[in-house]
Amino acid sequence: KKRERFWYVQSFQTIKKEQEIVLPLSKFYPSFRGYRLNLGNFSSQTIGEIAILIANKKNEKFKLEIEKISIR
Repeated sequence: KKRERFWYVQSFQTIKKEQEIVLPLSKFYPSFRGYRLNLGNFSSQTIGEIAILIANKKNEKFKLEIEKISIR
């Protein structure tokens, strides 16, 4: 059986112009299939993967340009 995993997530809104988005690691919370889990927020010093999910439930055209992703 495939092991089910949860992810640490954080939502943010965008606008139709260039912007800088800062997402503090301590604000990422655990989620599984859209449900928030009753576990602690992200507290590790290691990140194994970064993913971006467009989840507005609309079938529409969009454009996403990422200039830089950094961890500070």
